[in-house]
Amino acid sequence: MRRGAHALARAGSVVASELRLEGGPVYLAGGSFESLPSLERAVRSELLAMLPRAAVEAVSEEPAMGAARLAMRLAWGV
Repeated sequence: MRRGAHALARAGSVVASELRLEGGPVYLAGGSFESLPSLERAVRSELLAMLPRAAVEAVSEEPAMGAARLAMRLAWGV
């Protein structure tokens, strides 16, 4: 699990760095994090080591809702 957590965190940190979003927030979403709290803790720990300025949080709503909200803002300026 430790190697997997490191790999997930590394992927996230590379994306954040490429997008110049090292300060986060970084959201952890998906069934694996919900089913395996130890995985969530391990990935969070790894991410914070790689992105010390980032806020790492669990998703509080379905990701599709956030995407829909963003699409509305882009389409209608809402």
